[in-house]
Amino acid sequence: MANIREEIVYPHKRVLIGKQQCDVCNNEGAKFISVNNKAYTGLWTCGDRVCMKQITSWINRSIINNNLLIEELGDLIYVRRSNDKKESGWTIEGDAYQEEKGGPFWVMVRNNKKRQSKCVTLEKLRSWNNL
Repeated sequence: MANIREEIVYPHKRVLIGKQQCDVCNNEGAKFISVNNKAYTGLWTCGDRVCMKQITSWINRSIINNNLLIEELGDLIYVRRSNDKKESGWTIEGDAYQEEKGGPFWVMVRNNKKRQSKCVTLEKLRSWNNL
């Protein structure tokens, strides 16, 4: 096995062109582990047991589980629209994820009645919901 990275690798956009590299050992990436409900954001692994364990650790350290978000914010949340109007009836879709060390956690929210969605920071979402 090649060198194993010590520093955390954060979920990143999935590239579909060319060969992929395992985010742990740099061998050929065989499987993409995505963030819940973000099919194109996650980490590549070669499938080796050690690499899978490291990827799982990194994912767990860089996400906030959807169930915890719903427990904190509720099933239905408020979102501030681009016209600055606060709107109710939105839901949290998937996990919140961090893209870089010290960076914000991003959350996908959706209004199914109007077929709208947007990706916002968890900090903004908390402020819109008075937390």
